[in-house]
Amino acid sequence: MNYPYANGVLKVKEADLFTNASYLRLKDSKDILKTLEELGYEKKQTIEATLVNELVKTKDLIQSLSPNHKLTNCFFLVSDATNVKAYYKARIFNLSTDDLYVPNSNFSKENLEKAILNYDLKGLSKENQKLFIKLEQELKGLEENPRLISAKIDQVLFNKAYKDSNKINDKALREYLVLNIDTINIITLFRAKKLNFDLSEVLDVFIDNGKIKIDFLKDLYQEDDEDRILKEIVLVYPKLEKPLLGYFKNQSLDLLERAFKSYILEEIAKYEYDSMKLGPMLYYYVSKEIEIENIRLIYFDQSIALSDLIKGEKNG
Repeated sequence: MNYPYANGVLKVKEADLFTNASYLRLKDSKDILKTLEELGYEKKQTIEATLVNELVKTKDLIQSLSPNHKLTNCFFLVSDATNVKAYYKARIFNLSTDDLYVPNSNFSKENLEKAILNYDLKGLSKENQKLFIKLEQELKGLEENPRLISAKIDQVLFNKAYKDSNKINDKALREYLVLNIDTINIITLFRAKKLNFDLSEVLDVFIDNGKIKIDFLKDLYQEDDEDRILKEIVLVYPKLEKPLLGYFKNQSLDLLERAFKSYILEEIAKYEYDSMKLGPMLYYYVSKEIEIENIRLIYFDQSIALSDLIKGEKNG
């Protein structure tokens, strides 16, 4: 496939993305699964199965249209990280692997079991063999530290994706990765402050290659003045002032993460009409991820205000 064709297909699909009216129907519904079916979702036995199925269908659509799978594979980085963390922790702590697997991933369940649980890299691509060898090296000696295991996996996977994005000049994908790195690091910074981690512990968990450098994050971790922290982050990302002020007021990392996801989509929307590049495909996928997360939020709390959902162009 080529980009103009792929992006044209997804531009038509954008018309089906949920609006505030769609979310209001769910909030008022006495049978959310039935309402989702009326809104175009394939109904499954449970809400989670329905949402996972929709996300997998979206991934399959993206991959069927993709002119460059190495780049579109980066869309599914978070699911990859979730799976790799879960299987390593299952191995290290002798946990059950039942219901661990997140289907929306570049790695099959079978390959994860072989590579992580059984140390068997046969059948993997050479690139993925190198990746799992690198992971084994980075995780050696960390068996007693689940938090650091998760951080190291994020570092390795994001570093690989960042390098892949640099090989082909696609601004949308590179900005998407950098925004994810920086927002994850900011969340890590505030979470570590809440838990009073030692400085050495915090430095081990930041992800490299963001616009906000790790030395800068180190200084912010040692800073107690919220106004100073706000000022320094806003110098790099001016549009984060409002969500950061909200966090300092309500201390809710959940709401801050939602605000960050809204911001990432807003920035990726700049590339929505770049028909010769990856931007429209990335915009559609991130929009769909946000839609599914909003549905999940409503399902578990139908009283949630629309203003507390993750904002997108259709429900901003």
